[in-house]
Amino acid sequence: MLLNFITEVSLFFIATLKKELMHESRELILKYGAALKCRYKREMEFLLISMDDFQKKLEMEIETIDDVRNVMETLKRFRECEVTKLNI
Repeated sequence: MLLNFITEVSLFFIATLKKELMHESRELILKYGAALKCRYKREMEFLLISMDDFQKKLEMEIETIDDVRNVMETLKRFRECEVTKLNI
C-alpha cells in the first residue's frame, strides 16, 4: 500500500514536471522567435534605407563631370556592398 502511494505521488510529480518543462520550452521558443523577428526587421529596414539611398543617388540628372564621378562612386560602393554581402 505504501509502495502504491509512493508510485502514484512520483507519477504525479513527473507529470507536473513534464507539463512545466513543456510550458517553459514553448515560452523559450516564442521569445527566441520574437528576438529573431526584431533582429531581421532591423536589418531589412537598414537594407531598404540603403537601397533607397543608392537609388536616389543613381537617379540624379547628370549635368557635369562631378555628377558622373558621384554616380561612379555610388556604383563602386554598391558593388563593394554586394560583394561583402551588404555590409554597408
